[in-house]
Amino acid sequence: MKFTRIITFSIISALSIGTLVGVAEVNKAPIDRKFTIKDEKGNREALGGVTLQNTIKVDTNKYEKMALTKDKVTFQKTKYDPIFGVGEKVLNNKDLYRGMNYAVDYENDKFTMVAKFNPKFPYGSNETFVTIAKKDKKTNNLQKEQISVTGITTNQQIDQEMLFENNGVMYYGVVLRNWSANSSQSLLRIYQIQQNNLHLKEVTNVELSLPGSDYTDISRIVVDEKKLFMVLSNQQAFKLLTVDFATNKSEKLTLPMFSKDNTYVEAFSVDENNFYISVNSTVFAIDKKTYLQVNKEAMKPSFLSNYEYIRTVNLKTDKETIYVLYEAYKNNNQGDMFIVAYEMKSGKTLYEGKLPSMTDRGVGESFTFADKE
Repeated sequence: MKFTRIITFSIISALSIGTLVGVAEVNKAPIDRKFTIKDEKGNREALGGVTLQNTIKVDTNKYEKMALTKDKVTFQKTKYDPIFGVGEKVLNNKDLYRGMNYAVDYENDKFTMVAKFNPKFPYGSNETFVTIAKKDKKTNNLQKEQISVTGITTNQQIDQEMLFENNGVMYYGVVLRNWSANSSQSLLRIYQIQQNNLHLKEVTNVELSLPGSDYTDISRIVVDEKKLFMVLSNQQAFKLLTVDFATNKSEKLTLPMFSKDNTYVEAFSVDENNFYISVNSTVFAIDKKTYLQVNKEAMKPSFLSNYEYIRTVNLKTDKETIYVLYEAYKNNNQGDMFIVAYEMKSGKTLYEGKLPSMTDRGVGESFTFADKE
């Protein structure tokens, strides 16, 4: 199954207290392992080979990773720290993540890389550096360097960080906001990471702010094999920013299918043919070459009016099907979670299913699509 590559920038702490809150101690009674998807609409065969994952607590300091499909559920022992809200990836690489609170990371078959800008900047320190750590998967050799970052001043704040790879080259990106009295400017800076010493070379510098408002939403970024895509929006405008890696040139494009008013981007994803934007819980498929809408009908869940608040948690694609995970809340109660399958070109809903509750048997995390299927 082909995965969309997703970069999320509500940056999660690798080792910070309180990032994710574990549930109370599980009762000593046998753990309820009956995890099933409840059919709400359509045929569950539309889920194909999709696998969802989560973590359950089975005893004191004992956890298992759950893999849930349309037909069955399986369990595997795992590691989890409920205080710091981290799993095996961090716990098996403490030397890599140590001292890297709120770090962003990137992983491929050869290495894992972690990066964190000076956490004291700009109020506790005026030093503009990023700590980059790289661990070789074959040799376990760890390289950790404190690298100076040019072009950043103390009247700017670090809004987002990112690590990504393109054509075998690693990049570090940072989004900056200037909150001074005379400016609300936002910038995207991208630096190429040198393989031997982890030093940085700036390759892209792009103005992100849109006219007509003091605030521009710049929270969604994805990359593919050729370009970086970024959604920029405020109450007056909605733009798609593209950065071409071959030329380092950027362009801001108007997407007429989106309303300028009250448009909140919840998820953003890309594959080889399209990119996908979920706006106010409605999903759009956009052709990457023509920038035209692919789906004929709006892709939105039938239960939208049954809840006070719904948000798109994640989405992925497989051939002509889009799979979307939603969280839904009403009356300030514990939320429900759903998986919905849409036929991409028509936009029609193929299936809606309610995911099993994780109350008192999970670790406070949402379901996600499995890393590998």
